[in-house]
Amino acid sequence: MALTQFPASSPDSGVPSAVTSSPIEMSSSGTATRVTRTGGQATITVIGEIDIGSAPELHACLEQCLAEGSTEIILDMSDMTFIDSSGLAEIAYVTRVLKLRGGRVALQKPAPTIRRLLDVVGLASFFDVLS
Repeated sequence: MALTQFPASSPDSGVPSAVTSSPIEMSSSGTATRVTRTGGQATITVIGEIDIGSAPELHACLEQCLAEGSTEIILDMSDMTFIDSSGLAEIAYVTRVLKLRGGRVALQKPAPTIRRLLDVVGLASFFDVLS
């Protein structure tokens, strides 16, 4: 699956040097991700849908954050329009790994439909959900 990369913020953009941001990566499925790191925290912004076709890309992004030593992963879901069981499984996996390491995963601003899905499948209490 080919990815199209868009430039990240330039060093002259006023972003403190301790904050690093990856280029936005858009998959052929139309899902885009961007990772912003500050110390041990990684914020992954997802735009579009996470389904069986795009879940492997989310998995790779989450694994990279773990490999780089992130102890907290914030998944910004404010522009996520849909997630299926394969996407939830990826997030549950990394949540379990980080909890064992003393870290955490938080879901930031999930849409009402995604919040409802978390309630229905019984994962609302498993994840930290930020408004």
